[in-house]
Amino acid sequence: MYAYDTTYDENLYLQTSIILYLDDPTDNPDARRDYESVKKWNKDGVRINHNVVDYDSEGIRIFEGKWRSAPPPNALRGEGGFGFYETVKEYEAGRLTAQEERTFNEDGYPKTWRIDENGDGTFELIYHAEITKTPEGYLESVTWTEESTGNNYIKKTLAYDDNGLLKNSKDYDWENGEFILSLIISDVWYENPVNGPTGGDHVWFQSDEAGNPVGEYEIIDWTVTQKTHHYYSSPGEESMRITESLEEVTLQ
Repeated sequence: MYAYDTTYDENLYLQTSIILYLDDPTDNPDARRDYESVKKWNKDGVRINHNVVDYDSEGIRIFEGKWRSAPPPNALRGEGGFGFYETVKEYEAGRLTAQEERTFNEDGYPKTWRIDENGDGTFELIYHAEITKTPEGYLESVTWTEESTGNNYIKKTLAYDDNGLLKNSKDYDWENGEFILSLIISDVWYENPVNGPTGGDHVWFQSDEAGNPVGEYEIIDWTVTQKTHHYYSSPGEESMRITESLEEVTLQ
C-alpha cells in the first residue's frame, strides 16, 4: 500500500528525511509520491530547518514549503521550536497558483513578508515585521504592518514556561483600530524518560485562555517500556489510541 524511504543523522540519531510513496519505488524512478520531508538539526539536536513537499493522488506537486526556526529554538532535542515559513508555493495541475516569501534580519527574525496571490510572479501584498523580545532574549511578539498603507495587519504573541519552552501563541487580527484575539495555540512538551536521542515530543492544539483544548488534541503517556498516544476528537472524547512498545538498545 505504501513505501517509506528514511534517512538519519549518523551522529545525532535523528531523522533527516522521509519520502512516502504511493507506488513501489523499487527499480521505479517514476513512483508516485505522497509527501517529502527534509529536516536540518543543530549540534544540540534541535530542528532549525524543515522543508516539505505534498503531492496529490496522481503524484503531482501541490505544495512546497521551507520552514526555519526563529532563534533561540525553544525546544527539546529531537523537536523544533517556533518558526516561520521562508517560502511557500501552491500548485494546481502543476501550475504555480500562489506563493509567499519572507526575509529575515541578521539575528534570524522575520523582516518582510511578500504574497503573490495568483502565482504570476508579482507580489501584490508586502508586510513589514516589528518584533519584541522577552528579557531572556526569546521572541515575544511579531506585528505585521502593510507597506502600502502603514496600517497594522496581524499580530502574534508568544509565552514560555519556566524552562524556556514555548507555552502558547496567540493570534490577533486588526479590527476597528485595535487588535482582537482570534486564535490561541497551546503547546505541551513530553520529555523522553530515558533521555534518548529523541529528547522529547511536542504536541499543540487550539485552546481557550486557560490552556484547555477546544477541538482535537493529543496526550502522550511515555514510560521506559512503552509510549501511548491518546487522540481526542473533542474534550473528553477519545477517538484513537496507539501504543508503541519500547526496547532499550545500545548504540555503538
